[in-house]
Amino acid sequence: MSTPWHTALRIGGLVIPCGAHLGVNQNHELLLEAESYVTWNSIPEMRGPLGERDTDIERIEISVDHRWGPHLRKLKLGDVVPLYSTEKEAFTIEAGQTSTVLPFLPVPLLRPDSRKPHGFQVLAFAGTTNDRIPIAVAGRTVSIAAALPYTVAGQFMPIRPMRVERKAGKKVVEIEGRQSWGITLVDTTEPDGWAP
Repeated sequence: MSTPWHTALRIGGLVIPCGAHLGVNQNHELLLEAESYVTWNSIPEMRGPLGERDTDIERIEISVDHRWGPHLRKLKLGDVVPLYSTEKEAFTIEAGQTSTVLPFLPVPLLRPDSRKPHGFQVLAFAGTTNDRIPIAVAGRTVSIAAALPYTVAGQFMPIRPMRVERKAGKKVVEIEGRQSWGITLVDTTEPDGWAP
């Protein structure tokens, strides 16, 4: 029996068996954060990676409960792998502009989808309405046919360069036939200039 749906999640060359992906949880944690404090004369200040130093480096924990897992022994701690994330990241094409550059390459479609003829997990909408805008995707560049008088809002599923930080221990409940699995990955580089 085949399943009509399978996850877009990919971790390097790891095969995620059908059923092992059901109930996937992705927990994203920013590794850099600013800290607020009050000076001796009661003026609020901030310190930390502010402005250009705020790089959105993330730790991503992927976990699945009650399902058998993929062959995690194939991955070694410290391995660099592309993560085809199921997270949807936002982007905009500003009013009067015709394109934008995404911070990461978008995930390609697993099967044809008439709503996405460009072949990638990218969608764009008109301003604050739900009207779909036709787009073209070339690498990390998303473009529209002509400049519009309003901002185009969109979302895409990114391919992120990640390093294997931890493979979670398994939890097995034999009598119920359940098993869980998980893996923790950390951003390895700035998105600009990286290719899977």
